[in-house]
Amino acid sequence: MRSRAARRCVCGGDEGCRRKARTMSEPAVFEKRLLVTGGAGFIASHVVVSLVKNYPNYLIINLDKLNYCASLKNLETVSEKENYKFIQVIKASFPGNLTLY
Repeated sequence: MRSRAARRCVCGGDEGCRRKARTMSEPAVFEKRLLVTGGAGFIASHVVVSLVKNYPNYLIINLDKLNYCASLKNLETVSEKENYKFIQVIKASFPGNLTLY
């Protein structure tokens, strides 16, 4: 049996938490993965922060180009969370035959 000190709840809760505890060496397993595009913009960044805080069992993936109107400052509170990942798009291009409606 492993000691309590080596175990940690997936939500970061204390001993009274009812979520399944795991050891630090085990990889994180998430119920769902959510992809947010443009997540560094003003409105979407607040949506991302809310999702990360309210759904600790979901992996929130933020995909953004970081152009002139995007800022990572609004995401500083969740940047180190286990259930958050930021991916910067370097070049976004679509095939010439793609039609968007």
